[in-house]
Amino acid sequence: MRKNKKYFILIEVLILTAALAAGGYLRLHGVTGTTIENILPDEARIGLGAASIIHYRTPIFNYASPHEPPLSLYYPIPFLAIFGHDLWVLKIAPILFGIAAVALTYFCAKEMFSIWAGAVAAFFIAVLPFHISFSRVLYEHSFLPAFSAGIFFCYARHLKNGNPRLIYVASLMAGLALSTKIIFLYYIASFVIAAIVAGRTLWPKLNLRQALISFSFFVLGSLPLFALALLSRDFLSILMQSRGGGIFDSPSTIITTLHERFLMFNELFTPTAALAAAVWIVFFAIRKKIDSWPLFLMVFCIALSCFSIITISGIATYHMLVFLPAPILLAAGIVELPIERYPNFAGITAILGIVVISYLWQPAFRITNTPFGIASTSIVPALDSIPLDKTIATQKDISMIHTYLYFMKTGKLPSLNDFNIVSLHSNRFYPKEMRNNPKFLFKDIDACYRETLTFTEKKPVPWNSYLDPDFFTEKRVLALKQTINDLIYTDGYRHFIFYIIKSPNHPYDFLNKQTIRAMESILEQDHKLRAVETDYDGAPGCLIRSFRIIDIELPAEDGGK
Repeated sequence: MRKNKKYFILIEVLILTAALAAGGYLRLHGVTGTTIENILPDEARIGLGAASIIHYRTPIFNYASPHEPPLSLYYPIPFLAIFGHDLWVLKIAPILFGIAAVALTYFCAKEMFSIWAGAVAAFFIAVLPFHISFSRVLYEHSFLPAFSAGIFFCYARHLKNGNPRLIYVASLMAGLALSTKIIFLYYIASFVIAAIVAGRTLWPKLNLRQALISFSFFVLGSLPLFALALLSRDFLSILMQSRGGGIFDSPSTIITTLHERFLMFNELFTPTAALAAAVWIVFFAIRKKIDSWPLFLMVFCIALSCFSIITISGIATYHMLVFLPAPILLAAGIVELPIERYPNFAGITAILGIVVISYLWQPAFRITNTPFGIASTSIVPALDSIPLDKTIATQKDISMIHTYLYFMKTGKLPSLNDFNIVSLHSNRFYPKEMRNNPKFLFKDIDACYRETLTFTEKKPVPWNSYLDPDFFTEKRVLALKQTINDLIYTDGYRHFIFYIIKSPNHPYDFLNKQTIRAMESILEQDHKLRAVETDYDGAPGCLIRSFRIIDIELPAEDGGK
């Protein structure tokens, strides 16, 4: 008996070591060669926020992204404090979370099924290109798989030994994950639905006192999110806005939106839901009974998939990170079935399990690039040569890259009085003149234009309004020209960056085209202005086809050179 125990411990150590070695190598390889072209706007934003917390020694609850919770700003802090602000340092925190997800996935599968299912699950997530890609990106979603796996593990372990402390830890992790990314609400909702459907055998073993303590830990983990909601004037209103179009606005929009969501669903969520259902059917057909964990994981996967249809803005491909490791755990459990009959061939069965799962879940292997990067080799030297405080873009994404370049060169960071930074020095309770710096860095043409329209039309104008073919009326085009005139003559901007977007149906494609036309019209009518236009290619495979920088010069008496 003791020999068998030592044998299994040795096997477990070897499996976990091999999985972590493979996962670590694939995520760490080449990271020190990171250049500014490899940095995404959100990485620059989070990196600037973390560096500001270190530099100003004050809490920051939002950094230039009004709808994002604050906790992701704090994960890179230890590494920036130790190693400095080199670009590769931005990658350390998500890589470590990615490696932790590999280990926690192993322990999840071991608790739910067996050591061999753990081996399959750990190696699968270790080599999954989709997860590897996002494990190397400092982005809110990149931290979620580790939280998901940690909650699954604590919950499964609690059901075995009844230790309430494991539920306390799981509740704390749920709160922390929610303070990292709001989309984790979908995970929590799907978890509750799955537990109810699976039956009492998977309900937590807590009395009233322990349940209240568990809820207290959840609130504790959610405190950063509550702080943001309290201090920010914009967070709750932006969160409640229909960022992708209201699904229940009218019967026609319901049909159109549902059609769009089903197209999204088919891209990656359909294979995930289908895989979950197929695996559960196999379990039921062979064992002739309803097993709790396969049922729980199947319902969880299908419920979370359905949120891509019923949520306001739909779920993007990278939101699949919230799923992990549920589909992997369920699929890895298949190896249990032949092992029950042929225990001497457990290793071979585990390898075959990896092959079968890889074939069934091919879409997750086809996603190897992060889809939201805009940095390109050609535009970086141009950004390096123009002054940060005199440059404005259609959207603030490229401004993040520009600001990080400036930070690397000078060591200087934006002021905490910036309108788009929510900190103890810049929040809703301070007087307006202390909160609103009229020359804030993260200004963009889109926000300025919609602010003008909100003032003139007496109601907020959402960004997706640009999709309406009748949106740019003569009055609104005049408002756009006035916005650009104000940016030139009142705010003193001299360098304007526009995007040419590949997708012809993207809201910002319409805005960029209209803004370029408005700028050209202003240049034709205002003979004081001199302009130089330069086009730069976008990064391969990203949304931006090309950039256009228009440099403005004014005569000296009009505030120019």
